[in-house]
Amino acid sequence: MGVANFDGRPAMPIFKNNIRSGAFHQDLIRYPPRSYTDLMNRAARYADAEAGEKRKKEQEEGRGRKDKAPQEERKAPRPHRREYAEGPGLNPTRYLTPLTQPVGTILVHAEDQGIVVFPKEECMKISSRGDPNKYCRFHRQKGHDTDECILLKRQIEELIQMGYLGQFIKKPGQAQGQKQGNVWRKGGGQVPSTSAPRKRDHDHSSEEEEETTEDSKPPKKRAIYVIFGGPEGGDSPAERKKWARSLYMGEVTRAPHEKKSKREPITFTDADLPDGPLPHRDALVVKMDIKNMVVHRVLIDTGSSVNVMYYDTFTQLGLSRGRLEQVRTPLSGFTGDSIETEGSINLEVEIGTPPHTRRWEVEFVIVKISCAHNIILGQPALEDLRCVIFMEHLCLKFSTPTGVGVARGTKR
Repeated sequence: MGVANFDGRPAMPIFKNNIRSGAFHQDLIRYPPRSYTDLMNRAARYADAEAGEKRKKEQEEGRGRKDKAPQEERKAPRPHRREYAEGPGLNPTRYLTPLTQPVGTILVHAEDQGIVVFPKEECMKISSRGDPNKYCRFHRQKGHDTDECILLKRQIEELIQMGYLGQFIKKPGQAQGQKQGNVWRKGGGQVPSTSAPRKRDHDHSSEEEEETTEDSKPPKKRAIYVIFGGPEGGDSPAERKKWARSLYMGEVTRAPHEKKSKREPITFTDADLPDGPLPHRDALVVKMDIKNMVVHRVLIDTGSSVNVMYYDTFTQLGLSRGRLEQVRTPLSGFTGDSIETEGSINLEVEIGTPPHTRRWEVEFVIVKISCAHNIILGQPALEDLRCVIFMEHLCLKFSTPTGVGVARGTKR
């Protein structure tokens, strides 16, 4: 309605396709409007008719309540024996969801999230049979313990039914006190907002809350995984078991630690910052020397469990497949599926700028896929290098016999 000088003919079928099924939609099919003005006039008439029908129903319901009022006044309300314990209008407590933590612990979490409603002072009653040595943090008064508070248990149950506190629901076979993953969910729904108002009515949920908790189910998201697998610790189950046993025995019968040599402290200053505006949002890509050849686009990836060399780089270095050792363990994480490797090879590499360089042997796993990088330097090589990475400065530093070496990244 806020767009001027538009063609009404294409707007009419768009309007009709987005109307919900009902009397108005049927009327548009039976008697197609001649113009967009005719369509808007007919829509206004149906809107007025719906509003009038709603007012009529409210009037009829109001008269019905007035007719029943005298009969209800004749019957004196029967007080509930456990009004203090459960509060008016609450269901019996025998259908509560099993929990992994005491209700007092859950109360602290719910209060931090701003989703708990404490009872008003004028609505609270003090029982004559209450224990003055016990204190309830929910009622903020003496008489019973927080973990025994039935009204608190009912409010926690209502919060669970509304989609909150899902991480405290006890699964079958799970012991109390055993934590689940820190996940908020209701039927796979989305995480409830922690900015919810602290005061709200728990007896009647609004239509907006019901639509949010029941109908809004976000689509399943794809995951990007780190690279894992590879021959670290052995390339077969027997070798990995032997490696694990040797580690354990080494801890028992190992010789005394050798005295570590003192290393120069590694620091970063503003002089190490790259040129250009910050933040740069670039990956750390460096260069290093392999077989007297400078290999560019070496990606530093602390999330990779192996050092990866792509097959094109392997052939450009003049290496033959005969030097490859067989790797039976596949790699995962490139595309979400397992990838068979071409094999592995140990090569001496050098990184840094003379005279502060470091040379050490790195085991690479060769994969035959296309990538924008030539090599991925993963956790094993980075740990052997004993480097310190600073992403804002876009460089890594490491100790050498002549001082601290630096490998700087290149910006896009």
